[in-house]
Amino acid sequence: MPEPTVERPVVYHLHGSWAEPSSLVLTESDYLTYLVNMVDAVATDGRHPLPTPILRAMTTRPLLFVGYSLQDWTFRVLFHGLVRNTPRSNKRRHVSVQLMPEINGSAAGAGDAEAARDKARRYITHYLDRWNISIFLGTASEFCSELRRRMGRTP
Repeated sequence: MPEPTVERPVVYHLHGSWAEPSSLVLTESDYLTYLVNMVDAVATDGRHPLPTPILRAMTTRPLLFVGYSLQDWTFRVLFHGLVRNTPRSNKRRHVSVQLMPEINGSAAGAGDAEAARDKARRYITHYLDRWNISIFLGTASEFCSELRRRMGRTP
């Protein structure tokens, strides 16, 4: 695998690629197989199964998590593994794009639902701060629009 550059970045499909359907990790069974294969690869030859440039980038650069729920085991296993294997001197601030959790507003009034959303937002922000993750509450599309705006590239 070539070293990534600004001009030629590498996109690594950790859980498979549409171009190779058999590589996709879609079900719980697929995910368990994926985890077992990762552990087995390390146990068999002592080498990490991720390509070296990918592993180096994941442990020395800030990460952007899009499409993961922070309560999802996929994310938690991945992130805790990275944190454990990252030297303290390489700790970076990461960003996660998250949808706001559903608030059951049927039993509460509009003001109560807004207060519950605000409380959830504060909790998520505080919880993720311990992991060195800044949160963007919104969709991936909203995140990209805000990123373009901040870069001075408003559509």
